[in-house]
Amino acid sequence: MLRSDAFAKDFLSKTIEERRAIAANYRQRSGEATSLKADGIMDVNQKTVAETMRENGVLRLIHGHTHRPGFHDFTLDGKAAQRVVLSEWHENYGAALRQTGSDILSYPIELAP
Repeated sequence: MLRSDAFAKDFLSKTIEERRAIAANYRQRSGEATSLKADGIMDVNQKTVAETMRENGVLRLIHGHTHRPGFHDFTLDGKAAQRVVLSEWHENYGAALRQTGSDILSYPIELAP
């Protein structure tokens, strides 16, 4: 629906205030729907993660958000492994990663208005 020409034409004919209100409503509804879904639907397939990490010879994988941001520790072939899921960015804030030695930390950042 959102990609249809008719929707785009109608949406763009509205004022910026109306468009922001519509977008906020869609974000809220999406968040409510997301919170009710099983983790398996909203996250990556662990078997695929393990295969990808093996193929690339790594023990840490960082990837874009899957509605389950955070640090996910697990064992891969008897070794400690980690999957880092980036959080989503919003209009005024997001998060960044910083690596210090072998440690990775996530910290919030405020985006310019």
